[in-house]
Amino acid sequence: ETKEEGSNIGKDTYGPITGQIMSTMKEACLESFLGAGPRLVEGVYLCYIQTDSNFYGKSYEVLNKRRATILEENLNENSNIFSICAHLPVQESIGFYTEMMIKTSGRVNAQLVFDTWKTIDCDPFFVPETEEVIIEF
Repeated sequence: ETKEEGSNIGKDTYGPITGQIMSTMKEACLESFLGAGPRLVEGVYLCYIQTDSNFYGKSYEVLNKRRATILEENLNENSNIFSICAHLPVQESIGFYTEMMIKTSGRVNAQLVFDTWKTIDCDPFFVPETEEVIIEF
């Protein structure tokens, strides 16, 4: 073994270019991600509720308090029971069933099933600069 053959052990066969390519690619991916205007998302449950007409208003009260979006409502005229279908943010579902039971005296049937992701409207990179903007935020 000559001196030249021993000096190549442990060296990168492609030279210092590999590290530069990886670094450049990392920067390009980051810039393209930030240039697309990333947004935060939150999970949304599909909420099915069945209640009689006496507790219809109380059911709506709980849903509105928890930022629910009503998708559909139907009245079964034979039994006087309302069926409500709504989107409920996962974050707002904590304690939902308990509150619904308390408000309606247990006369409601509620079911939550994960449905989709919803984009949150606020910009995650927003930095307030004036006092008025801080108060509004």
